[in-house]
Amino acid sequence: MCDAWKRNIKNPPRPNDIDTISTLWTGALNILNDDDRDWKQQLPRDLDSDEYHVREHIGGLMNMKAHKGGCFTFVELVQPFLFITYQAFLNCLAVDTAVGNLYNYIGGSNGKSANSFFQRVCMTSIDTQLEGDSSGSTVVLERHNICSAHVKNLNGKPRNHTSTQLPEHTQSAYRAS
Repeated sequence: MCDAWKRNIKNPPRPNDIDTISTLWTGALNILNDDDRDWKQQLPRDLDSDEYHVREHIGGLMNMKAHKGGCFTFVELVQPFLFITYQAFLNCLAVDTAVGNLYNYIGGSNGKSANSFFQRVCMTSIDTQLEGDSSGSTVVLERHNICSAHVKNLNGKPRNHTSTQLPEHTQSAYRAS
């Protein structure tokens, strides 16, 4: 499992390769949920390592946009990536620098990247329900995780408090959940 995951992060992302996107983030989530403590501790280090193409993969996912009729696919690809908000990931104390570096990268300048991403994911998950997707309970559960991450990002960046978009972002995050 872990070796296959590492092979994915060694290669740069290919445009619109949803299979690799899904495999990459599902693999990371599986490592986090596995009982192997060494791999759990190694995960943030690998995600933060310059020898891999993880940041390119993160950027590719964060810059994706759902198209009409493709909302569910987008939300489905984002779901495993939300492991970044799980307590098991945040509790990797031995690697808190790596986790912090990832959060800084994901957040971007003053949290703008994460704000835009989480806003888009929240709105897309609403569109997924409007498109009549039958897995509503999964979408609602994941929307809660998405919104929690969004609010954590908003609260974690000092300049977000002065942002004119803060009330809009916060309201849409809570409305979506």
